Amino acid sequence: MDLKRLVAISPLIGSFLVFMGFFKLYYFYGHWDINIISYLDFSEIILSFLNDLNVLVFFTLLLLFQGVVGIGTVMTIDRHIAKQQSQTPVITTTSESGETTTVQAPTNFPGIMPLLDEVCENHPGKITIACFVLSLIFTILFLCCNYLTFLYLAFAFLFNLYLTFSKNSLELKTTKPFCKFHL
Repeated sequence: MDLKRLVAISPLIGSFLVFMGFFKLYYFYGHWDINIISYLDFSEIILSFLNDLNVLVFFTLLLLFQGVVGIGTVMTIDRHIAKQQSQTPVITTTSESGETTTVQAPTNFPGIMPLLDEVCENHPGKITIACFVLSLIFTILFLCCNYLTFLYLAFAFLFNLYLTFSKNSLELKTTKPFCKFHL
């Protein structure tokens, strides 16, 4: 990300964090019919998001770790599949005239990563809709069941939606295609 772009959108990020911190306090104390606005001063409202920032950092680190380990595992599996396919036996056929023809056995499976790349390039709208629906489902499940796993899954899909939004709306330009899964 360009540093100028980060400076340009940092007020939006800060405003969003302050609003979400205030929103959390307002609805938390609103459950007991306490008007928290009359008890808070401006500095408490501005710093109200700091308690949640450590959760966001933890989820981001967990998401990055999962992505690196997950993609590394899939790439290792792809290399193993490619190695096995390159060592496939040679098919030898003999025709009626007595000629022997050797042909390499056809490889049908290109690997997991090329398939994911192809899906991302050919169906970006469907992936965005699927991420939105899944994040909505996991958010509702978190609110109903209060399991932290559902919150993490909702955050993972919302992160993908954020990347799509930043690519399309804020016109973040990259040299690589957006949806490539290569490290």
